[in-house]
Amino acid sequence: MVDFYFLGNKYCGSYRLQPKVAAEATISLFTEIKSIPMIKHERNKKGGIFVDLSSRIKEERNKLNLSQDALASKLHVSRQAISKWERGQSYPDLEKLIEFSDISGITLDELVKGDKKLERKLVNDGGNGMRGRSIFGYVLIVVGILTGFWGGSMYPVDFMNEDFMSMLTGASLLITLGVPLVKDIPKWLVLGALYLTLLLSVVFMVSVKMGLWVTLMGVVVLIGLGWWLTIKITDKL
Repeated sequence: MVDFYFLGNKYCGSYRLQPKVAAEATISLFTEIKSIPMIKHERNKKGGIFVDLSSRIKEERNKLNLSQDALASKLHVSRQAISKWERGQSYPDLEKLIEFSDISGITLDELVKGDKKLERKLVNDGGNGMRGRSIFGYVLIVVGILTGFWGGSMYPVDFMNEDFMSMLTGASLLITLGVPLVKDIPKWLVLGALYLTLLLSVVFMVSVKMGLWVTLMGVVVLIGLGWWLTIKITDKL
């Protein structure tokens, strides 16, 4: 922090100076202020100070008394990667940020906050990942629909026909796997696809004429699986 009061007394003494002396004092004051090194921080609109990620990683590593090699071993990366992070030449991915957050005991928000470049990178990476997942989900759904139509054209549409039911159940399974991958998909649609696949699986077991006990055991397993997946889907979506 620059002590302007001290600098003013040092060069000016008081406001009652001759014009030439005042001009020389102003130049000297400006020169000394320029010579003060600037710290590598950024101020936000509310006046708080944000530390960039490279400085924060180095600061937290020193607090833990860890060398770059030791931290690299804990994060399962090379020492060169740690060195690049601390020099601001590259950024860790989200997984490594989470691991570093656990090791250092500070939140992920504290690590990322204020480093605008990293925030944009994480947003872009997350957006690209979501787009990739959505595309893969749509591919699975389309393949599932085509498989269902293909089964209907190859075999008679009969729920007791083993071949037809194998194609229909497989098609429903592909659709069920693809639906949760699509971004912003309604929860009821995911659960509907799951329950339909479970129901078709039961019908398929009946169509292949399994023994009674085998069929009952299969139904129990499917009910348990459906219950577990319902809880997971409800909590996640």
